[in-house]
Amino acid sequence: MEITCRFCLVKDGKVVMDESMYELLRTIDDLKSLHAASRRLNLPYRGVWDKLKVSEERLGIELVKRHGHRGMSLTPDAKTILNKFDAFRSDAASSLTWLNLKTAMKRAMTTKEKWLKQFKQRTLKKDDMAGAGCWGFF
Repeated sequence: MEITCRFCLVKDGKVVMDESMYELLRTIDDLKSLHAASRRLNLPYRGVWDKLKVSEERLGIELVKRHGHRGMSLTPDAKTILNKFDAFRSDAASSLTWLNLKTAMKRAMTTKEKWLKQFKQRTLKKDDMAGAGCWGFF
């Protein structure tokens, strides 16, 4: 078991950036094309186009600059949002890693304590070779 978390950016109670939008914008930035990004992410073009438009409307800024049939690029505002989102995710991931490590250590200690309890509950009994002075755990 481990602790995981998914992050989203909310404005006026509506999600404007989530993990899937983050991946979409990063892929657009890499490929310079919404069509190529939708193919790489295995998502329908119309769906990613709609998601992009909704996020732009909710944020009140353009996230991509269209270059006609030559593709698109991220606006400086979009790059700033991505970088801040990325930094936040990185900080949160470090915290979650620490929490997961702490949880794993606690689980290991609990297992050790259970083992010790079972060990202590067992009594030392003389075995069949009592006359020889042998002791065993049963």
